[in-house]
Amino acid sequence: YFEQAGVPAAGMPALTCLGQPPCGRPRGLELQAYAVVPGTGSFSIETAGDGNTGVTEKLYEIGGRRHLYLSGIQGLAADPLRPGTFREQSARMFADCDRLLKKHGAGFADVLRTWCYLGDIDRDYASFNASRSDCFRTHGVSRYPASTGIEARLRPERALCAMDLY
Repeated sequence: YFEQAGVPAAGMPALTCLGQPPCGRPRGLELQAYAVVPGTGSFSIETAGDGNTGVTEKLYEIGGRRHLYLSGIQGLAADPLRPGTFREQSARMFADCDRLLKKHGAGFADVLRTWCYLGDIDRDYASFNASRSDCFRTHGVSRYPASTGIEARLRPERALCAMDLY
């Protein structure tokens, strides 16, 4: 939609598309949006995209403080016919988070909030926690970010997990 509407790359929103019933009838689509509006002082925003993964990167500077929001992080394998097990996808997802955070001079210790989406939360939550624990142990994270685990249908369908972070 945004491409067809002529929205330039710099104006693209950070976007995570999820299927999550129930959508209230008669609506076929519901949208949740966040707006960042500075009260006073300077404000700037940069948008980047990771060509390898399709992740949207938003870097805000408000009153001299930098804020980074990454959305749509998944751990799919490059081969669409072999997307990987849940544990493989979740490990790649955390590795991509680390790579993208480093790109902006940050690390997992700087993350304040995560939103974690799992295609089958009952089946995969233990594996997800194992991947997250491995990641935090590897990076020496002792203060865990606030986090929400949400079951949702992901796009593409072969994705078993996804994450946004701030």
